[in-house]
Amino acid sequence: MPGVSLSTEAVWAELHASIRGFVARRVRQQADVDDVVQRVFLQVHRA
Repeated sequence: MPGVSLSTEAVWAELHASIRGFVARRVRQQADVDDVVQRVFLQVHRA
């Protein structure tokens, strides 16, 4: 979208709950959920 710029923080805030919910439905251990979500955002950041 022209003229729209999303900061990293805005993207995190927008997507975090959805991604976390998706992962939590598939991974039982809370610590593992946190790790997977962190890896997702690291991969997005590196892309």
